[in-house]
Amino acid sequence: MDQHANRVMFLIAMLCVVGGSVAVLGGAPPAKTAPEPALQPPVYAKSEISLMDAVRLTLEQDPTIKLQQANTQLQGGLAQQAAGQFDTALLSQFSLSFTQTELTAQQQLSEAKDRKSYQDQAAADATDAANQQTYISQVTAAEGIINGGGDCGTNVFGDDKVTQAYFSLLCSMYRNTDPSKQASVLQTINTWIEASKSDAQKAITAANADQQKQLAALAALGPMPRVNQDYSGSLNLQLAKQYRNGITLTPFLDLNGSGTGYKGKPNNSDFGGKGIVDSYTSQLGFTVNIPLGRNAGVETTGAAERAAQIDYEASLSALTHAASNSVLNTVLAYWSLVAAQERVKVLQENLALQSKLLELTQTLIQADELPRSEMARSQAAEANARAQVEDAKRSLHEARVTLARTMGLQVNDETNAPLASDTFPEPPAETALQALSLDGLQQEALERRYDLRAATQAQMSGRVLWRAAVLNLKRQVDLQMQFSYAGLGEDNGIVDGLRAAVSKWTGPSGQVGLNVNWPFANNFQRGLLEQQAALYTQSQISARDLERVIRANVVLASGSLGEAALQFRQYSESVNYYKQTVDAEMEKLRVGNSTLIDTILTQEQLTNSQLALVGARQLYSQFLGQLRFETGTLVKERKEGKFITEQDIVSLPVPTKAAGH
Repeated sequence: MDQHANRVMFLIAMLCVVGGSVAVLGGAPPAKTAPEPALQPPVYAKSEISLMDAVRLTLEQDPTIKLQQANTQLQGGLAQQAAGQFDTALLSQFSLSFTQTELTAQQQLSEAKDRKSYQDQAAADATDAANQQTYISQVTAAEGIINGGGDCGTNVFGDDKVTQAYFSLLCSMYRNTDPSKQASVLQTINTWIEASKSDAQKAITAANADQQKQLAALAALGPMPRVNQDYSGSLNLQLAKQYRNGITLTPFLDLNGSGTGYKGKPNNSDFGGKGIVDSYTSQLGFTVNIPLGRNAGVETTGAAERAAQIDYEASLSALTHAASNSVLNTVLAYWSLVAAQERVKVLQENLALQSKLLELTQTLIQADELPRSEMARSQAAEANARAQVEDAKRSLHEARVTLARTMGLQVNDETNAPLASDTFPEPPAETALQALSLDGLQQEALERRYDLRAATQAQMSGRVLWRAAVLNLKRQVDLQMQFSYAGLGEDNGIVDGLRAAVSKWTGPSGQVGLNVNWPFANNFQRGLLEQQAALYTQSQISARDLERVIRANVVLASGSLGEAALQFRQYSESVNYYKQTVDAEMEKLRVGNSTLIDTILTQEQLTNSQLALVGARQLYSQFLGQLRFETGTLVKERKEGKFITEQDIVSLPVPTKAAGH
């Protein structure tokens, strides 16, 4: 595998490592088991239930409360999501590029010329060596002619007429020289001949050496390259952090590397490569973005987060109010069940009395003290009482199922709808009711009602967004600054190249600029302001109207409670008087001083008075719970959770401080 392919495989390995690290650090968490069902209505197995147990089960199982809890969870998630705008985030980008392209005709021609130049030079060296060898043969032949007395006119140098003429001249000089001096001339000629052969041999050696060098270089170049390879890689790391005042700070580190070569060739140009060294660059610094117009300051940049946090707090208040409303519904349903049970009891007592009256009527008729026509009257009264009992039992069944449904219980049959074990609370003395301060109750309600608190918090959230929209009417003008140091490394080794790029820094360098977005009409921001202003106004109206309704409801519940207590006392006296009257009428009937119709009518009056008393007690109990609800004292919020005590339900609310303080 060639050097470039090795580099690419190394970079791919780096990419796998980086990608694996990102997957481990920021990937999705492993799948969890399926969550439990959000709603699992319980089945109540006991035959009776107390008011406090009914309230406790309501707070645990009422779907309305659970839905509000889910909404609170939703609002908490939205608040957390809004806070994510200011999280510090690691941004990374790792990229590789490896491109292979066929050499162009011009590139192939250039490569062919390089190889042909080596081939031509090697051929020239071979020709030169052959020529020099021929020259040596010619000089040797010339040496034989001179020393052997041959014909000086013999052409031994072929087409080299200059050397041939010089040889002929030397030969003639030698022949024509005085014999006493011929030896000296011959020595000079032989010296020239030996020098010529020596120079020619050296030239042959040099030509052969250069030929081998050219052939070796040609072999090193190898075959013609056909594919060009270009590769590059980059790693960019940033830490992005936006502050709540709008300023964004982004430290960064950039590493880049690139190179080029031929497929199958090393980088060295002597071996067929391009001879271009890989280049590696680095940059370390940070950028700062400072908003000078829109989105400048905590009131604008942090508005969404602050509003979401207030909305979450409002959802908690709404949750407490939902719990209070559910408890009120349970309290009302519980007292309705108690009233239904009391009505059954009263009507069963009436039935028992009518049965006794029927027996007494039979006895008096048999004794001829009453005419037989009175028997039908007594039987009709007894049958009417029995029908009233059955109707009361039907109402009791409805009340049982209604209470179970209100508590959030699973009702499979009537046994899962328990009876009430508690009785109605006794009204306090009239002076205690008269001592209630209406202003104090209203002030208590305005301070404690969680729906009003939620509405006020929604108003605060709307004001935050409205204020941000007002400030963001400014055009966008951002000041951008960058400061950095840069490094450069040039090496064919990736590790050495990167080390060189980060070992020596040049800088600092800086850059300053303005980013301006200047819409002339600015309709987007003006439209957004109108929306936020409208939402803020709606929240103000809702909060103020709710305050008005709460004040009115406190007046209504307080007045109704007093009237119900007065009815209770009056019906109690009525029941006591009617009981005395019934006892007297029964005795008079036995001795014949009263008629049957008077006795039946008196018993009916007692029954009606007892039923009215049950209704009055039910109204008082329900209005008491309603007053508790309207004053916000039905459900109390504590750190350990929401709880309620029996005393809170069956006693009058007492303002914690005087009105106006």
